Amino acid sequence: MEFHGNLSDEGVSEIIRELFPRNYMILVRAAEFILVLLGVFLFRSLWTLIISVLAAVMLEYLLQSSKKKMLAMALQQKQDASKDDILYSYTLREDGIHVTNLTTGSQETVLPEDISRYIETANYIVFYLKDRRFFPVNRDDDPKGEISAYLKEKGSGIKLEMNRR
Repeated sequence: MEFHGNLSDEGVSEIIRELFPRNYMILVRAAEFILVLLGVFLFRSLWTLIISVLAAVMLEYLLQSSKKKMLAMALQQKQDASKDDILYSYTLREDGIHVTNLTTGSQETVLPEDISRYIETANYIVFYLKDRRFFPVNRDDDPKGEISAYLKEKGSGIKLEMNRR
């Protein structure tokens, strides 16, 4: 079975929103607020306040740097292709997922053990590789869930995050 995907600006935005969902962002901001509150209420010394504020700032920095890394990774993939949208074709095989970049003509086989994470968004099925690349599949191309079934069967260490609409 052949599947298709494209990497556009809208797609990148949707994928990053799914990677950092609203509930996750609220949780991080709540943790930052609690850290600062603890620093204020446990204000035994100036160092307690400084450490709690620095911890909150560090947490926010880690969150924002993760988002920037994901965006940079997507932009690098697009820049390598020198196009606004990158078109992909995928074929599930016994030895892995055969990926053809229809924009550049390059081909590769992604082994299941190279996939670290799998996410379903409203419009995409996305699998992330350990080398920090990701490939989007148009969700409409896989109505039977063949990709997730394939990854469940072949990949043991893949973090599956399914049905996140």
